[in-house]
Amino acid sequence: MKNSILVLFVLFLGRISAQQEFPKLLTIITEDRIFEGTINNKYPITMYLKIVDYSQHSGYVYSVKGWYYYNNIRKKIPIVGIFDNNLILYSFNSKKLEEDVLNIMNKDSYYLKDRKLFLNITNYEEKFIIDASNSSWSNKRKSLSFKLDQTDLAIRKTSEYLLLKRDLTFTIPNFEYGYQLRNFKIIAKTSNKIILRYDHLSSLFYNGMCGAGFEHGFLYFQFDSNYNLTRFDNVLINSCMHHISLVDKIKITKSKTKYRISGSKEASELIIDKKNVTFTKN
Repeated sequence: MKNSILVLFVLFLGRISAQQEFPKLLTIITEDRIFEGTINNKYPITMYLKIVDYSQHSGYVYSVKGWYYYNNIRKKIPIVGIFDNNLILYSFNSKKLEEDVLNIMNKDSYYLKDRKLFLNITNYEEKFIIDASNSSWSNKRKSLSFKLDQTDLAIRKTSEYLLLKRDLTFTIPNFEYGYQLRNFKIIAKTSNKIILRYDHLSSLFYNGMCGAGFEHGFLYFQFDSNYNLTRFDNVLINSCMHHISLVDKIKITKSKTKYRISGSKEASELIIDKKNVTFTKN
């Protein structure tokens, strides 16, 4: 009898734990990618690239390595290069030249003098220049047109989700184009209402405007019984990019806080009640 009671108690606790587990956050960061394209409108190729190192000047710029092959042959040709909104890729016969390209991110001057030198390397076997408007493939003898099937060239992708239940995810809207982690934290939730806090760098161009700034705010989600989104709010309380600042933070009760905000078009005041999971803008 005692054993039966113990088993029932454990099952009961397990059900409570499972019920309290959701919703929760799920973050997926990828640093490699497969592309497909065509050289000279005749030769379909497949390309694989992964990130090797990031620039000291910008999180949007990084060195990559991988391979490509002609789809009818499938012999992998090693390539290395740089992503800086465009892709510039080389195939070399020299391991040293490959390493020089991959290590270029460690140079303080990259994105200034070194970028120009990189674009004009001559002792390569093959070269891809891939951008949104004009792409090409070339070797020592000729230059041909190249068309990539994808328009978004970024290799790093950050996807953040709310896991509403075990088999249901909701994609959190990404206002930063998928490049950076927004450091979400659930600060209050029920089965159908969630308040998230976020705090991340304003820009990944570290030496540019707001390179040392931060974006800090809250997201509010409300779903119906079928998990359809019925309300969504995004309120910044500190932002270098949008010239928003927190004037005052007032503790109303143990669970309720008022934020007074300057410069926001969304709200001059925000009241968050963690106990009741409410999100009130004034």
